[in-house]
Amino acid sequence: RSRNSSPPRAAPSRDGPSPRDRSSVTAHSEPEEESEGSAKVRKASFKIDLSIFEDWQAEDRESAADWVRSSLDEGDEERSIMMQLQETGWTAPQSRAIFNMGRSR
Repeated sequence: RSRNSSPPRAAPSRDGPSPRDRSSVTAHSEPEEESEGSAKVRKASFKIDLSIFEDWQAEDRESAADWVRSSLDEGDEERSIMMQLQETGWTAPQSRAIFNMGRSR
């Protein structure tokens, strides 16, 4: 459990059947220019295989990725976030993909 004094938040839930989504998302970022004298910064590039998600999970997946971003912004640790995603029913590979999506936002 995190050492934060705030109560744990529930990760977004998911439910419902549907055929598989065969698309994928690639997250790329360009070097970000810093103010004078600073070095260029390049974020990691990664590919997310959306075929591990069902079509009906698209809205829940996006909501979960937004939740990941806000949790990271609040200082939550990756391990805690991953555990909460899996406790709400996402598989380990889905949780990793959602975490990467949220982290890149």
